[in-house]
Amino acid sequence: MTNSQATEQTQKALVIGGGIVGIQCAIHLKKAGFNVQILERGQPGQEASFGNAGCLAVSEVVPMAMPGIIKHVPGWLLDPLGPLAIRWSHLPALVPWLWRFMRAGNWDQVERTSTAAAALMELTTDSWKDISKEAGLHNEIHWTGNITVYETEAAYKGDEAYWNLYRKRGVPFEPLTPEQLHEREPDLAPIFKHAVYCPSYARVSDPARIATRLADHFLSLGGEIISGQALDFTFNQNVPIAVRCADGREIFFDKVVVAAGAWSKTLARKLGSKVLLESERGYNTTLPNPGVRLNHPIMSAEGHFALSHLDIGLRIGGAAEFAGLDAPANFKRSKALLKLGQRYLPDLQEEGAKEWMGHRPSTPDSLAVIGASPIHKNAFFAFGHGHLGLTQAAGTGQVIADLASGQAPSVNIDAFSIARFN
Repeated sequence: MTNSQATEQTQKALVIGGGIVGIQCAIHLKKAGFNVQILERGQPGQEASFGNAGCLAVSEVVPMAMPGIIKHVPGWLLDPLGPLAIRWSHLPALVPWLWRFMRAGNWDQVERTSTAAAALMELTTDSWKDISKEAGLHNEIHWTGNITVYETEAAYKGDEAYWNLYRKRGVPFEPLTPEQLHEREPDLAPIFKHAVYCPSYARVSDPARIATRLADHFLSLGGEIISGQALDFTFNQNVPIAVRCADGREIFFDKVVVAAGAWSKTLARKLGSKVLLESERGYNTTLPNPGVRLNHPIMSAEGHFALSHLDIGLRIGGAAEFAGLDAPANFKRSKALLKLGQRYLPDLQEEGAKEWMGHRPSTPDSLAVIGASPIHKNAFFAFGHGHLGLTQAAGTGQVIADLASGQAPSVNIDAFSIARFN
């Protein structure tokens, strides 16, 4: 342990949020010498960390807001069960996010975003490999790569700029012929004109189990998990010193990390920082006995959904629905994803199918909010990872631990600052 770490040993760090990002932050803070507690309103890892596609998508360095994407939006919205949906009652609240999303869809911004994302992905790859050894997860993470499939020539050519960005950021990939795709994935229907294989991609056995195992690892290091819902902060001379819970308790800290996923916006505002954060609600269906097998996670270019084989079955997930945090789920979207999956896998068995909806915390520029509060030196932010929470959790935790210890992170995190929204 370094001298700086020994100094921090008596300091108390509170992580608000027990999802995969919060758990990773807590582990790294504990390893840095802090006395660490996680405050979680439910069971750790049971929100978006529970039902995601189970992929470490470290090759995904391209933002959602790409030049030309806006022309596709009207067509998507006309399909009520398509890849994008907006509950019109939520539209007024969504307008500022959408406006920033449209502004982010230019090449200068895309270059900055993809450069920042690639650096974080390199860090998180190494960090995941280290933490998986420490926590005994080496048999739970499989670096198989993934495959993106194209049903039409037009869609493949339309993604040329996407793959050029991969090339510029140093992300390896390999085009596959239909015959090569069939050799790798014989259970897929022979309906694809093109496919692209990315080797720097992993699937996990079960994302919920990964979160639980990491929470147990945190506890084994001497950490503590507290049940409660954070509502506000107590300040002393304009410095946050405690979080106030819904049941009236105050939990004191020396340093605090807001890692509450889609619920982080209100807490950030309580600390004086504005952020454009929306719940990009994702749906999936998990089939415990699918009757087919996939060797890689499969991404549909046209359908904007994923197929991933987990230990608990085949998961078909995707879509983006903007409806806020409180609107009831529309499980017709899960059923629509199942139909798409059956088209790709004709022998798919749906018996025992389980539907799920979760809240992805998404920013309009596809970059998470990672860094120190510009107002309070003892407050830090770690949320807004969108589709990449599981992926970027380990790298985020390492950055937060460095910052809390007064050290410069090993990657430039300027692009992730919450100050970009002020």
